[in-house]
Amino acid sequence: MIHSLSGGVIAENGVHTFVKVDVMGTPCWYLSARRLPAGTRVAVPYGKSGRPVEGRVLRCEDCTPQTAPVPFARARTILRVLQQESEICENTQNCVDRQTSGEYNKTEDIGE
Repeated sequence: MIHSLSGGVIAENGVHTFVKVDVMGTPCWYLSARRLPAGTRVAVPYGKSGRPVEGRVLRCEDCTPQTAPVPFARARTILRVLQQESEICENTQNCVDRQTSGEYNKTEDIGE
């Protein structure tokens, strides 16, 4: 019986999209169901409690579990994508009107 020097076959579990998000000045990695462009506003779990906070996407990488930027088993997932201000606010007064009407905080679920 022949044994490999690496101790066995490396299992491939597919490619996953990891997104680097700036959360309150701290870069954090999260799993995403799809690629997101840099600058996209997202809601992500943060800290030990996992409270939802807003962050901005810095970049995306497609990785296998073996090449992931964080341990795959501990990676958290983006909760949802938030609409961009530029899509919502054509001018300052319109933005203020939409904030007071509650239209400003619409979100898009990112589920698979």
